[in-house]
Amino acid sequence: MKKLYEHTRRWLHLRAYRQARRNSHRVKRTVRASTTRQRKVQLWQGGDPEWAICTREPIRPPLKLSLVTNTRESLAFIDRLLKPSNYGTLPSRKIIDRPTGRMPRIGSYYDFSFPNFLSTSAAVVLASHFEIIRARYKEIPPTVDLDRWSDDVFRKLYQLGFFEIIGISPQREDVVISEGTTRTMQIVSTRNADDLGVIDDALQKLCDFLNPDGGVPENVIIDLLTGLSEAISNVTNHAYPPDYHPSLPDTGRLWVAATADRANNSLTVVVYDRGVTIPLTYPRIKRLQEVYDFLSRTMRQQSDFEYQNDGTYIQAAMLYGGSRTDQKHRGKGLPQMMAVMERIGPGRTVVFSRGGWCMRDSDGRFERGAVPYSIGGTLIEWTVELPNISAVGHS
Repeated sequence: MKKLYEHTRRWLHLRAYRQARRNSHRVKRTVRASTTRQRKVQLWQGGDPEWAICTREPIRPPLKLSLVTNTRESLAFIDRLLKPSNYGTLPSRKIIDRPTGRMPRIGSYYDFSFPNFLSTSAAVVLASHFEIIRARYKEIPPTVDLDRWSDDVFRKLYQLGFFEIIGISPQREDVVISEGTTRTMQIVSTRNADDLGVIDDALQKLCDFLNPDGGVPENVIIDLLTGLSEAISNVTNHAYPPDYHPSLPDTGRLWVAATADRANNSLTVVVYDRGVTIPLTYPRIKRLQEVYDFLSRTMRQQSDFEYQNDGTYIQAAMLYGGSRTDQKHRGKGLPQMMAVMERIGPGRTVVFSRGGWCMRDSDGRFERGAVPYSIGGTLIEWTVELPNISAVGHS
């Protein structure tokens, strides 16, 4: 209870801070001229807030930042986000330029006061980007006009530990937090799966939260946790091969988050990497004839844009697996995890890699597509509904 109290205290403190800033500066903000290139903004890096001059127009995310329900707009924004950052465009090559005797200055920034919805998967991508920005510039990326952010967007980022990841708030000892009927594993940023034990323990807590009375048989929970652990390990084995040389510092990481929801007895797990992608590696590996047949039937020979066949490669990986080493015992992560979910109950697997995406729902149907924008790596989202004991008994 002590940790929960600390979490609640920090939440109330941040919420009060945002409300105070909103009230005290409401009048000042109304005099900003939207047509001027320079504007006055408020920065916060965890200490006292400060005013700064922004020298460029802000970049707005879509109103609904969701990879699954607003795919094209969200990926277009992420593609722009992950390209060379608008930070560092000042002569000082710093996030914040602090000239002597003058107000601090920043280049552009991402205006998170605009969106009113943020999905967990999109939040994980944002956290990865700003953690890399922090490593690149050796400086904590500031929030800009935090008091104007949507309460729902702020709550989502707070629950997932976004502010801890980028260095604004101190890291919590326990990465699992509760609120109402949900329990969240904050984003775990790990290099080469060093923290798989932390992730496994957190996922166990989420399953216990969904199964307080033991209504779900232990073998079902073990099956799910084992499948998730093996799938996450499989991602780490393939995302960053020895010949991969990232262009940004601290890119060789994996970001994992999860949420348990008692309202529908569901567990959602998100895994994201910034490594090589399925569409880049899959065509280079020797395949069985059935894989060649599938690709020849489904691939478009004349592409309208570079990533148009990416969804097809992802579906092939989900159906048949595949390993860079071409060893039979490797590369089965996606098919194995889908098989685990089939045994447990209704669920959905969604994979985004480079510019493509593919979704498989609980009845086995696939949907796939591609856009001319890249997610910068591979993101996998698993959602599964745990059965109750009576449902298992009649299966």
